[in-house]
Amino acid sequence: MAYVLVTDNVGNQTLQPLGVGLNFQNTELFQSVINVNEQATNNLKNLLLTKIGERVGQPTFGCDLLYILFEPNINDIKDDIKTFITTPVAYWLPYINIIDIVINTAQDNPNLQHDVEIKIVFSIDETNIQILNIATDSTGTITTTTENGI
Repeated sequence: MAYVLVTDNVGNQTLQPLGVGLNFQNTELFQSVINVNEQATNNLKNLLLTKIGERVGQPTFGCDLLYILFEPNINDIKDDIKTFITTPVAYWLPYINIIDIVINTAQDNPNLQHDVEIKIVFSIDETNIQILNIATDSTGTITTTTENGI
């Protein structure tokens, strides 16, 4: 895992936060992130769950993934979903290397808990592979989970 170490004038090293996490389960309003992989995952979630035009001051930030996930005949638009993910990531987060995108639908697997499940396998270097899971259902609920890869 990577951290940013800051050395003070005396030579003591301390960890410096890289950004703000998306986890609001703690009592703190914002939780600092000091792990580069965790920050990259938060940035990816933020990009994919932001609709284009939604962010003030950055009208082209985001992607239209949320619109396409609830379209009918999801099997016919799997390539579009991949494009809706890879294009904004390449532009806004070029340091993230998407290794694979796997899309499963209820039509692919009737026992699936969600209507659509997307697994995005990515890394910011060759040694730390991360997996972001995005799942949607017919009620409009979107669930994201992360896990360490291989």
